[in-house]
Amino acid sequence: MSEDEAQRQRPVEHAAWITRFAERLSVADIVGLLLATAFAIAVIRILQFTFGDARTAVVVYGELNYVLPAVGALLAMVPPLILGIGIGATTYYWDAVTIRRVTGANWKPSESIALTMATFSVPVLLAVAPWTVAVAAALAWTVTIILQKQKYEPRVRKLAARDAAMAADYAWRASVLPFVATTVTLLAVQLAANSAWLPLERISTGEEHFTGYVLDTGNPWTSILLDDSREVQYVQTSEIEKRDLCEDSQIHRVADLIRGTPSVGIDCS
Repeated sequence: MSEDEAQRQRPVEHAAWITRFAERLSVADIVGLLLATAFAIAVIRILQFTFGDARTAVVVYGELNYVLPAVGALLAMVPPLILGIGIGATTYYWDAVTIRRVTGANWKPSESIALTMATFSVPVLLAVAPWTVAVAAALAWTVTIILQKQKYEPRVRKLAARDAAMAADYAWRASVLPFVATTVTLLAVQLAANSAWLPLERISTGEEHFTGYVLDTGNPWTSILLDDSREVQYVQTSEIEKRDLCEDSQIHRVADLIRGTPSVGIDCS
């Protein structure tokens, strides 16, 4: 095989590799991966907030009745997932438009769906995602656009000129890789931010004041994860006279940089 023929064959081989990779991912695999990721996030975040003390982490996990860590982990996955889908949709839309220009095919509904997904991820980037995740997502988008322009668009053009059907199949299967890579990276960035899943409170009894996170309120005990030592403190619920939210003036989202962070709660420093 000559060098020219080898260069023409590379896009086809790459498309076949992408197809084999995507075909191995079933719906059950994806659901299992998401659930395993949620469990791992819950465990890691609890260990973060207990300063790595496994015994305290077990107590905290039990006090939260196993529900809040799971819900918190799933909610933490939402912005990275949406942004990952947006970047994957961007790559698919780019490839689909390239194929349409080469082959002269008509506009497909899948292109509209991809464009909608990519557009919808922008307000998530600005309004919902933590600013560290938003910055990482913006960098991922920049890298994706550069790779699409310099590397993958010429490859898709060559593949579309040889086999339009394979090029169309390659377009959506190739979007799996940036989606997975971006989602995993953004999840790691979000975990590194070490943000609390519960509000910090000042709990006042008749004689003492505690600053921490209320894990559970029951009868007769209320469990509190202390902010300074990260130990679990039990206080009789009937003795609690007041609970105040602590002021949170940190910048959490890109929207906070634009409109400022409102001062809510009391100064617990």
